[in-house]
Amino acid sequence: MRASERLVLERLTVTFAKGRRPVVRDVSFEVEPGGSVGLVGESGSGKSLTLRSVLGLLPTGAAVTGHIRYGDQDLLALSGRDMQRMRGSRIGMVFQDPMSALNPILRVGVAIEQVIRSHETVDKATAHRRAVAIMERVGIRDAEARSRSYPHQFSGGMRQRIVIAMALAANPTLLLADEPTTALDVVVQAAILRLLDGLRRQQGMSLLLVSHDFGVVAGVCERVGVMYAGELVELGNTHEVLRAPRHPYTRGLVESLPQSGEGERMRSIPGMPPEPGGMPDGCPFAPRCTLATDECRTGIIPLLQVAPGRWARCLHSDLVEPPDAVIRDAAPAPTSVEMARG
Repeated sequence: MRASERLVLERLTVTFAKGRRPVVRDVSFEVEPGGSVGLVGESGSGKSLTLRSVLGLLPTGAAVTGHIRYGDQDLLALSGRDMQRMRGSRIGMVFQDPMSALNPILRVGVAIEQVIRSHETVDKATAHRRAVAIMERVGIRDAEARSRSYPHQFSGGMRQRIVIAMALAANPTLLLADEPTTALDVVVQAAILRLLDGLRRQQGMSLLLVSHDFGVVAGVCERVGVMYAGELVELGNTHEVLRAPRHPYTRGLVESLPQSGEGERMRSIPGMPPEPGGMPDGCPFAPRCTLATDECRTGIIPLLQVAPGRWARCLHSDLVEPPDAVIRDAAPAPTSVEMARG
């Protein structure tokens, strides 16, 4: 991987209706070459829209401003054809629902072969050998025989492995993953997360992962960005953010995680996120925040550097107390049971 191939988002803003407040506003962060970054937040926080902006996969009617650069390419300036070449060849994508990402009438081996041949000039036999090798790499047993199976003949975890194989087929240097384990049980989820992390390290890829689950991000991401109401509200080293959050919303998310102690009740953040068309003035989290003051309710709150490598969009970040919660890694070391059930 070239040292210049870092993903840089600068002031990314996504709007769907002219004159309305953006659904993603002023989002800036980087994914270093070979690094891993997670975006976490409640549903509707803008994390998936941010991820999909990288590959131009936004819904019809979306207007995007700002800059997204990968290596020497300005992704927002690419033509449709050039972006098509970028997808898969340099940037791979793992979607949330494997059944929607797989063609139900196409054998999985053929689906992977098509990805390879769409980016490289190789014959069918070579593409098939590489497809089988990729299936083996992602943990599909009897890959040669299973390459002739259809998606419905695999379990949910194995379908997700096929989707990962397709994303890796053209040897991308950056992998995007949008809630890749949401529909899976916790045992299979752990196996898929370990697979993603292991593949990233083996191949020197960068990873940008979206999840609503802080435990998932803690298991595989070195850095984390926390999103709320379309804004990046905290950014930093994952374990530092989890141990000592500097935004009240981040603390609330950590406190909301299921705990391992018997008899402990799951906590929640009071109130609801604002609707995209009904954003309050000032900090959008202020109506739910116990630290909010009048100053928080007026004007735009900037993303402030609060420590080396740490940023928070909060005027009272120094008052945020460490959470009582203990983060449980959502991706413990894989076992033979995981591999069998995945």
